Amino acid sequence: GIFYRNDLALAKAPDGWLLPAEGEGRTAFSEALLGRRSHDPPQVWPWQDGRVVVASPVVRDGDVVAVVVIDSPTDGMRSRILRTWLLIAV
Repeated sequence: GIFYRNDLALAKAPDGWLLPAEGEGRTAFSEALLGRRSHDPPQVWPWQDGRVVVASPVVRDGDVVAVVVIDSPTDGMRSRILRTWLLIAV
């Protein structure tokens, strides 16, 4: 989603998605408000549960006016990798 500095959504998908109040998503948002992009997200291995959260500031005339936040599930990719590994093992 794209969020203003005050946490209000400019655009988001799905409709019910909200900016997290705490955790990795909130940390990434706060860093983006300071003008810093998310660092490399942690590695998610196929046997781990996890999401990839990335936030990037939207800058106009040198000021951060909004933040783009992407919070992506990894379960689909993890299951495809595990299926491929099983086929290779057989």
